[in-house]
Amino acid sequence: LACSEPIWANSYGDASTDWPNSVAVDFQSNIVLAGFFQGAINFGPDAATTLVAAKEDDFFLAKFAPNGDHIWSKRFGDDTNELFPILAVDASGNIYWSGLYKNLINLGGAPLTSTGNADFFVAKFAPDGSHLWSRTFGDNSSAWAKAIHTSPEGHVVVAGYFDVTIDFGSGSHTSAGGKDAFVAKLNGVDGSEVWSKTYGDDATQPPADQEAVGMGIDNSGNIIVAGNFSTSMDVGPGGGYPLLTSDGGTDVFVFKVDQGGNRAWVTQFRGVDDEVVSSVDVDAAGSSAIVGTFAGTTTFEGADFIATTKTTTGSTDDDIFLVKLGPTGSHSWSKQFGDSASQAVQLVIYNGAFDPSGDVVIAGGFGGTIDFG
Repeated sequence: LACSEPIWANSYGDASTDWPNSVAVDFQSNIVLAGFFQGAINFGPDAATTLVAAKEDDFFLAKFAPNGDHIWSKRFGDDTNELFPILAVDASGNIYWSGLYKNLINLGGAPLTSTGNADFFVAKFAPDGSHLWSRTFGDNSSAWAKAIHTSPEGHVVVAGYFDVTIDFGSGSHTSAGGKDAFVAKLNGVDGSEVWSKTYGDDATQPPADQEAVGMGIDNSGNIIVAGNFSTSMDVGPGGGYPLLTSDGGTDVFVFKVDQGGNRAWVTQFRGVDDEVVSSVDVDAAGSSAIVGTFAGTTTFEGADFIATTKTTTGSTDDDIFLVKLGPTGSHSWSKQFGDSASQAVQLVIYNGAFDPSGDVVIAGGFGGTIDFG
C-alpha cells in the first residue's frame, strides 16, 4: 500500500473531551488504546458498549482487532480527574499500564487510595481485559510515571519523577530537593519491587528538578532512560560522568542501566537555553533514538565525548532535534528540523520510535515551515 492509503479508520467520542494518550500493538497485531474522556464514549458496535464518565476525566482502556473491530473496552475513575495513562504489552499479550489519579480508583482488584495531590498506579491486565494486579505509588506531594516498558525476563519497568518520598516496596526513597527522577523494575507476576533507583541533585548544588520522560529496553534487558534536569543531577556510580551540571535552563540527560539497575554510561545534551526531551526508543541492538526540542546553541554529546553542535536562529526559536546513540552511548548522528520563526508554543514532538528495519519514525506538530530533507 502507498503511504496515503489507509487500511481502516474509526472515530470515537461525543461533544465532550476525548483524549487518546497511549497505544500499543500485541503479537497478534491487536491494538490496545488508553486515554481519558468526559461525557460518554463508545468504542463498540452498539449502545451496550457505551462508557460514561463519572464526573470529570475518567480513564478508558480499549482493545481492537487488527481490522479495527471492537474486542473490549473499560472505564475507570471516580468524581475527580484521572489523566495521562501509558501502556505496554508483553510477548503474551498481557497489558501493563499506569496513570495519574487522585483520591480513589478501582481497577478491578482492591480499591487504590492516593496519599497526595497526584499519585500513579501500575497495573497488569490479561489479554481479555481482566485485572491481574495493581499497585499505587506516591506520597503527600506528587509522583508521575511517564514511561513504561516490559522487559525480556517478563517484568515491567516504569520511569518518571517524584517529589518528597516514594516507596516501591523495599524502602522509602527521599528526594534530594525538588523533583527527582526514578526508574523502578516490578515483578511481572505480582507487581512486587525487583529494584528501584532515584536520581536527584548533587548535595553541593541548589535544589532543582530532574524528571525521567522516556525509556526503552533492548533485547538483553538493558534500559535507556532520557529526561530533563536543571542545575545538577547525580547519576550515581558507573561509566562516564558521575555528576551532570546544567549549562543553563533545562538540559537533557540520557543514561543506560543493565537488568540489575547498574549504570553503564551517561551523557548530556547541553546549552545555555532550554533542551527538552520528548521521547526515546531503543532498537534490538541497543541503539537509542532521542527526540525533543531545543533553542539557541546546543551540544549533542555521546558517552564517547564525540559531539555535534546545532544552533537555532534565536533563543525564542525552538527546533526539533533527533539524535541517535550507539549501544555504548557513542554519538552516531544528530539532526535538526525547523525554520527561522519563533515556534516556542507551536512546535510539539509527541513520539519517536524505531521500526523493525532500524529506521526512525517521529510524529508531532509544528507552526510555520519545516523541512525534513
